[in-house]
Amino acid sequence: MKLEKAQKRAGSLLEHGETILAAVKVSPEGMSSKFILGAAGTVAGTNVGAEYTGIGAVVGNKLGESASEAGQSERADAGLELGSSLQVVMAATDQSVVFFQLSATGRFKSVYARISRSELAEVEYGSTKVFGQTMGQIVLVLTSGARLGFDVAKVHRAAGEELVAALA
Repeated sequence: MKLEKAQKRAGSLLEHGETILAAVKVSPEGMSSKFILGAAGTVAGTNVGAEYTGIGAVVGNKLGESASEAGQSERADAGLELGSSLQVVMAATDQSVVFFQLSATGRFKSVYARISRSELAEVEYGSTKVFGQTMGQIVLVLTSGARLGFDVAKVHRAAGEELVAALA
């Protein structure tokens, strides 16, 4: 994500004097699986018959919820509330890691959460598999011991690595 663009869009949402060093779109761990299973259930229901579309969506969402429970549990343990958004913008600033909610048009809408840099014990960039597809993953380990995972699409890999480097 281009820094100038991110700073301009997020400027009014940041603390006074806070500067974005790196930013990337991420999916909170488990949310990609939940979305994919929900969509697959809807499609499967529609393929069986239009009257089963709703049933397929419900079954897919139930399967997706179980797939996303681990990530939601990690975030809850850390006190990090990101709602049910599939994508958020994670930004490394000179003071903290900030999570921005996006509007339907992709604009920065509000700040979901903020983690002070002093609360970060470790930051890693690795990989994970979501339905057989390898994706990047940013893992934040807090001084409290909480572990927070965020999936990074291949197209955003370089931005994810820049964010991890900015927090190192």
